[in-house]
Amino acid sequence: HNTDRVEHFLRRWSSDSERKPLRPSWETLVVIMPLLGFISALVSNVVPLSGGLIFFPVLQLINITGPKSTLAFGAALQLIGNGWLGLLNNLRRDPRRLVWKIFPCVVLPIWLGTAIGLTRKYTANEMVLFVHADDRHKLTYIRLLFAGFSLCMSVFVFRVRAVGINKYKSAGAEDSFGNWLKVAVVMFFSGWMLVANIGIGATVLAFLTLSVWIGVEPNRSIPSAVVAGGFGSLFPFCVNSFYLRQLPLLRLLLTIPGTYTGALTAPYVASWLGKERGLKMH
Repeated sequence: HNTDRVEHFLRRWSSDSERKPLRPSWETLVVIMPLLGFISALVSNVVPLSGGLIFFPVLQLINITGPKSTLAFGAALQLIGNGWLGLLNNLRRDPRRLVWKIFPCVVLPIWLGTAIGLTRKYTANEMVLFVHADDRHKLTYIRLLFAGFSLCMSVFVFRVRAVGINKYKSAGAEDSFGNWLKVAVVMFFSGWMLVANIGIGATVLAFLTLSVWIGVEPNRSIPSAVVAGGFGSLFPFCVNSFYLRQLPLLRLLLTIPGTYTGALTAPYVASWLGKERGLKMH
C-alpha cells in the first residue's frame, strides 16, 4: 500500500517529466535568453545566490531545454556571471572586499567533489545522485533535490536570523585552521552532491560557512562567496561543454549580453539596496 502511494506521488509530480524540449523560434530565444542572463547575473551578484537557482526552474517551466542542458547552462552562467564578471567588478570597485584565502578552501574542494560526482554519475549511468538514467521519474528526483536543498537553506537562514549570528561565532575564527577545514569539507560535499547533480549550492553554502564559522562581515562574505562559487563551476562547465557536449553553445552566446549587463548593473543595485536590505532580500 505504501509503495502504491509513493508511485502515485511520483507519477503526479512527473506527469510532464518526459516532455520533449520545445523548439522555439530564434526570435523567441533572442528575447528570452538575454533576459534570463540579465536577471540571473543581477540577482546572483547582489545576493549570494547562484544563477542556476533562476535558470533551472525557469528553463524547466518553459521547457526549451532538456534537464542535462539546463544543468550545463547553470554551470556556464555561474562561471561567467559570478566568476569572471563578479571578479572584475570587485577588482574595479574595491579588491579589499574579497577574502582571498577563501579561494583555495572553496574552489579546489568544489572541483574535487564535482570530479568525483560527475565520474560516478556517468560511469554508473545515473541521471542524478543514485537515480539511474533510465528511471522514468528521473526528472522528478532532480526537482525534489533542487527544492529540498532550497528549502533547507531557507530554514537555516531563518534560524540564524532568529537566534543571532553571533551565537555561532568564536574568537579568532578567521585564523582557525579547524574552521577553514570545516569550510573545505562542506564545499567538497557541495561539489559532489549538489554541483555535480543539480548545478547549484556552492555559492550559498560558501556564504553561510564564511558568515557563520569564519565570522566574515556580509560586505566581504557576499562578494567572496559569489566569486568563489562562480569559479567553482569551471570544472563542470568544461566537462559539460567540451567532453559531454551537453551545452548548446549558440543559446549560451545569446545569454552573454544579458549576463554582462546584469553583472555591470549589480553593484549599483547593491548600493541602492544597502547591506541590510540586500540580506533581507536574500
